[in-house]
Formats: sequence, C-alpha cells, structure tokens
Amino acid sequence: MAKRTPDLNKVFSIAQAVNLESVYCREISAKRHLEVTAIPQQAQYAVGYEATGMRDLAANQILALIRCSFVATSSTAEPVERIAEIVATLALRYSVPNDTLKGFSPEAVQDFAEINGVYNAWPYWRELLQNTAARIGLQGVVAPVFRVIKEPKQVEEKTSR
Repeated sequence: MAKRTPDLNKVFSIAQAVNLESVYCREISAKRHLEVTAIPQQAQYAVGYEATGMRDLAANQILALIRCSFVATSSTAEPVERIAEIVATLALRYSVPNDTLKGFSPEAVQDFAEINGVYNAWPYWRELLQNTAARIGLQGVVAPVFRVIKEPKQVEEKTSR
C-alpha cells in the first residue's frame, strides 16, 4: 500500500494556528544486549520514528505521539548481532484557538504530526538518545538532524509553473 502524500497546505494552516504547550516522555526503554567488553569497534546505527496525530476535542488540543527508535548492530560479526536498542514515545500537546480544531480533519492532523510533530520532538529525542546511550555504555551516539524536505517531484512541479 502506497503512503499517502501529506497535504502541505493543510499542515501549514494548522502550524500557523497552534502553540506548542508541552512535551513529555510518555514511555522509554533501553536495552543493552552485549557486555561492555563485547561491544565491537565498528557498529551500525539505525534511527527511525513513527507519528500519530489526534484531535483532543475536550481539551481543544492536538496531541502528537512520536515514537522514536534506535538500534545498534555489529557491522563485523556474522550473523549480525544486536548491540543495543532504545525506544521512546514523546507526547506533544498543541493548543488550538477556540472553534478551530473541528475544522482540521483527522488526516490533516495526522499529516501535521508526521511533519511538525516530528520536527518539534526531534531535539528532545536527540538529547534523550545521546544521554540514554551513554548510560548503557555507548559513547558518542548522536541522532542525525531532522530535515523537512519536499519530494523531488513536488519541487519540479513548482519550478515548472
């Protein structure tokens, strides 16, 4: 199933209307699979995320849940060994002006969470990842910068008009 392309105009409309009220860690887990002496010098890291956006009509807020993940594996061992994993869910609450929230469709709120929610959560995830990785004995782990970019097709369409 192909992923739906976000409606950037609707995402922009929501971004212009909301204020980020709170960010907190809803859940976190970290697991070290190998002992300190067994960590290979060469390791591969994978960082990922999933976003869920919801309208909280009772609170007149948008809730974005951002689940971030990190997996370290050995790059020299065969078969590949899992060294460590860190998973965290960050919750971001955005206030919305009165009578505006109902005008934002669930799909638009989901698109907002996938773009703005992740963008706003990413600095918190980077700090949490670096700190937690160090606590389980993985020094120097830094998540990459999160960049919002348009797909090449969208850029070409815009420049050809």
